[in-house]
Amino acid sequence: MHFRRSLAAFLALQGLMVLHAQEPGVAPPDPAKIASLISDLDAEDWTVRERAQAALDGIGRPALPALEAALQIGPEGERRRRLRELLTDLGVFVWDAASRREVMKRIEALVPAAVSGDAGDAAPAAEEAVAVLASCGHEALPLILDACDTDPRERRRRAGEAARRIASDVPLSLNALIHATRDTRWRVRYYAVVAIGGSRIESAASSVQGPSTSEGDGTESVAPPVIEPVPPGPSSLGLQLQRLENKATAALSELSGDPQDGVRWAAARSLLQRGGEGAGAALTRFLRDRAGEVREMAARGLARHGAEADAPALIALLNGDADPGVRTAAAWALGQIGDPGAEPALIKAVGDREAGVRAHAAGSLGRLKGVTGSACHEALLTALADGAEEVVIAAGESLAIRGDASCTGELVRLLKHGLGRTRDRAARCIAKFGSGAAAEPLVGALADSDSRIRVLAASGLGRIGDPSAVAPLETLLAGEREPDVKRAAAAALGRIGSAAAVLPLLSLLGDSDASVRRHAASALGSCPAAREKETVQALTGLLSSASPEAKEAAALALGKLGQPVSRDPLLALLKREDAEVESRAAAAWWLGRLGDSAVVPDLTRVMVDDALDIRLRVHAASSLAALKAPKVTADVEKLACSSPPSHRGTLAAVLLALGSSAGVPLLIADCASPDPGTRSGADRSLRDLCGVGLPPFDPSLDPAMTRDARRALLRWWRLHRAELEKKTPETGK
Repeated sequence: MHFRRSLAAFLALQGLMVLHAQEPGVAPPDPAKIASLISDLDAEDWTVRERAQAALDGIGRPALPALEAALQIGPEGERRRRLRELLTDLGVFVWDAASRREVMKRIEALVPAAVSGDAGDAAPAAEEAVAVLASCGHEALPLILDACDTDPRERRRRAGEAARRIASDVPLSLNALIHATRDTRWRVRYYAVVAIGGSRIESAASSVQGPSTSEGDGTESVAPPVIEPVPPGPSSLGLQLQRLENKATAALSELSGDPQDGVRWAAARSLLQRGGEGAGAALTRFLRDRAGEVREMAARGLARHGAEADAPALIALLNGDADPGVRTAAAWALGQIGDPGAEPALIKAVGDREAGVRAHAAGSLGRLKGVTGSACHEALLTALADGAEEVVIAAGESLAIRGDASCTGELVRLLKHGLGRTRDRAARCIAKFGSGAAAEPLVGALADSDSRIRVLAASGLGRIGDPSAVAPLETLLAGEREPDVKRAAAAALGRIGSAAAVLPLLSLLGDSDASVRRHAASALGSCPAAREKETVQALTGLLSSASPEAKEAAALALGKLGQPVSRDPLLALLKREDAEVESRAAAAWWLGRLGDSAVVPDLTRVMVDDALDIRLRVHAASSLAALKAPKVTADVEKLACSSPPSHRGTLAAVLLALGSSAGVPLLIADCASPDPGTRSGADRSLRDLCGVGLPPFDPSLDPAMTRDARRALLRWWRLHRAELEKKTPETGK
């Protein structure tokens, strides 16, 4: 009791009850009350301790400074254990000395497994080890970063991937990576920078070709970097993370003077990937780099994160850099920024000796803001006569943006006689000009031997929306074999929406390819002419056909039409016991989207019938939620408890729509399942439901982490769902 009084006095007198920012209209809690509740965590009565912890849990982040301060004093015992649980719920991971020693032992055992395996291996054991290390947070980073400086290359790659996973799952671990950017070993710096950027190691090594990095001076080993703790203070966790983000940007910017080309290139790429405040200014430092690959990456970064203030530096690169790749990137970046002051430099670049530079300059001229002068137009017409196809296409796209159809003839020529991707771009560009100039060449392209051109031509005709294109599209479908072309034609007919488009779409509902049937049904649902009585009758007739695929597609079309007359045929299909499960499930789903509450009794009977297929019952439950049916929550909860794990995510979402959170604890319990598939599915469903990233954890290795993860998740639900009062399954409360 004496200790409790001392603790309360300490918290009050030392002024540590600095409160976090409150939501507008919400009064901050009383600091004295928080101090009293913390002291009650050591009460003799178990009920008082429980109530105090629950009350502090309800206060949330405003109590964080006091909780952190209280943890620093007093003996080890139940009070400190409860404080650690409360801090964990708030996203602050705290280890006592014994727990930290145990965790470090596990980390030391897992790191070798995480970085082992050959490049051709799926290496499931290594992937599992990486997932568990990610759950350990920043504690694992020093040992993992050490492995980034070992051979062979695959070991380094896996170590870098583990660092990236931790940086992604545990944002506060960014501090350790920032320290690693100052390591004397260039490989450690390189992989730390890549992890900060959040990119996969494979993409950093292959999707963008960076400069080769050679062994150089400064590869001696040093002690693992000291992890700087995030200082406690009155700011919220969000502000702390923002400070870390700014610190990471500054650290990447400082690497513009790194002796290794590969590290500087990786830093520029990470700035491109991360963006945020100060990224543009940091990238401009790399524009003066001695390596062309680094300058090119910096220019690409400014294309995404730059502003008009960065245009002069890019113009200087475009006008004077000797590297064609750098000039190309600068031309593209100027178009993305859209500064009209770049017009003279881009017009000059249209005459560059490199085709890539000319093409990007021509393409960027069409993106400049408010540029309508004749000089730009003449430059684009000059580019239209260029001998390189990519330049002609870029000029045509810019002219299309400006609404100038004078390039149509040249684009038609490229559509007929161009090569590869040039024909694709020509078809897309022609479709932007409207029906008069574009419909005729696109209709001709429907007979092209290349299926990709036929797809683009059909899609273009759909965008134009000319009813005269229905007959050519119907002719195309009569002899077409490629499913992707049929899908494009179906979508085009739906966009055109005329009465003549209905019959060819109905014929596609019996196609052998499921994706074609779905596209045709969806197109019918969005086609205004399909709402006529004759079309509904034709779809109703298909519900009685022998083909289960046609029945399912017809149910989809009737549902998307959303007409009251669709209800009776869909309801009849739902009640047909001889129909396939997929067809009945489609009927159940779309009945809920018609908005007619008269179908609630029929859907309820299907949902509670234990003899029916679970897929059909789940679709019925989903439709009941869509209709906001009353008095069905208890039946859905019963179904969720008895359903296989693969359907619990859907049913948890259904229960939330009905105002119940009973499905969430079931998913949390599935996270502790011995079956990896069940664990993975439950974790994915929880992420989808919560909209937050949860760190992966392995209950067989660390039950405490499992408990903390459950607590953290349930805390999230308490904050965002007022009706959630349930406790974790293991507490039995």
